Amino acid sequence: FFFLMIRRPPRSTQSRSSAASDVYKRQALTDIEKEAITKFLKFDEHVPFRIVQQVYYAETESEYFYRAGALLATLASLAFFKFPVIRQMNVYPRIFTSLIPGYFIWRWGSTTAEDLRWGRVYASYQKFMTYHGLHQKVFF
Repeated sequence: FFFLMIRRPPRSTQSRSSAASDVYKRQALTDIEKEAITKFLKFDEHVPFRIVQQVYYAETESEYFYRAGALLATLASLAFFKFPVIRQMNVYPRIFTSLIPGYFIWRWGSTTAEDLRWGRVYASYQKFMTYHGLHQKVFF
């Protein structure tokens, strides 16, 4: 069923301005473009304070997920280290094996934080661009 979860733009939404095509434009942005949009919204003098505030709130709130992922990863690794099946292993394989669930939990926290941050920053960016009638993508 994983092949059914791949999202592709519907064939009926070929126009550049449709709402469905905006989702795929957002997925196509690189990290450099995302950082440029974030800096633009934070530091440009023409961006209203309300939108700047939304960007800062997005960064602050997404940091909670990153910290929660790091904390839960540490706790999961420690708990897994004490697990009876793992206790029977030698020290180095035991350490390595107990770090595996911690890594996946930490990765969950960091990706969730990044997705939350970018989703809110992009929503603020769309509000600003729609209000001013500008193009949807940042020009470099």
